[in-house]
Amino acid sequence: MKLMICIAHQRYGTKMIKHLSEKGYRVTKLASSGGFLKEGKDTLLIGVSNQDIKQLKSEMRSAVDALDKEKGWQHKEENRYTSFVVDGQNSIAIPR
Repeated sequence: MKLMICIAHQRYGTKMIKHLSEKGYRVTKLASSGGFLKEGKDTLLIGVSNQDIKQLKSEMRSAVDALDKEKGWQHKEENRYTSFVVDGQNSIAIPR
């Protein structure tokens, strides 16, 4: 099991959540603030099995491409989202 951490430009966050949820992914949006990548961002947490990582990445790209097309936006690919995959199996749970 892996955890995808996706930091998306705010204008893509809602569309990504809706699209990924419709495809059966469970997505959690974190309320966050700060200066990472210098603009308004949404932080998404997505649990994904090892074999589905490639498909998840494809679905994320489809979501932002669809919104760009719908809105007629010209985009710079590097400004839409950044994602990281971390191993969820070896995570340490801290008891309360």
